[in-house]
Amino acid sequence: MYLFAIEMKQDKEWETLRVHDTIELYISDALKEGKALTKKQLTEVTQVSEVMIQFHLQAMKEAGSILEDAKNQFRLAMSVDKEAGASKLMANVDKSSNAIRTKGTDFKYCRSCYSHLAGKVGVMITNQLESHGYIRLVGDIYEVTPEGRRFFNQFHIDVIELQHKKKIFAKVCLDWSEKEFHLSGLLGTSFMNHMLSAGWMQKEAGSRVVSVTEKGKKELKRILDINL
Repeated sequence: MYLFAIEMKQDKEWETLRVHDTIELYISDALKEGKALTKKQLTEVTQVSEVMIQFHLQAMKEAGSILEDAKNQFRLAMSVDKEAGASKLMANVDKSSNAIRTKGTDFKYCRSCYSHLAGKVGVMITNQLESHGYIRLVGDIYEVTPEGRRFFNQFHIDVIELQHKKKIFAKVCLDWSEKEFHLSGLLGTSFMNHMLSAGWMQKEAGSRVVSVTEKGKKELKRILDINL
């Protein structure tokens, strides 16, 4: 099942929205400010399946709202009056996407993304894990340093064991609200599960919003020097 369908089932205020409109808003938002992205890049940015992205790109091309260049990159179509046309288009995208994509600041602040943590808090944690030298980015994956293995071990997260599993161990996931990377894969899932089970965070019923408890704020300050 696609991410957007899950969100619409979970969040009552989204029930009347059409999945197709939501996905096209994601695509439009990703292509703002003259950006040109390939189908693969749009799949990563929007976190929508490649099949759905392909379907909507074709529909948007036929409607004339996007253009595809010789490098198979897509960009928003501008009107003859580029400045006025772009301003009008961006204003409509911003207004619509803010109404549909979020449930307010809480959703952008901290939420689940599949089984790992996303939003501002998810990005902050990932950045601090890098800053402390626990993980390092190599291409589109994260490697865990010896210091990182010791760090995660204190939370009973066995990095070596996770690395030997068939699923993706630690990979970047582009956060759509922060426009930065957060940690995904088995390591991201394991760390989020620890924070939930330890009472550092709590999932809100019927939503992807995650709240940070007072205990969580103290612990994240202690282990990663994060101020929430």
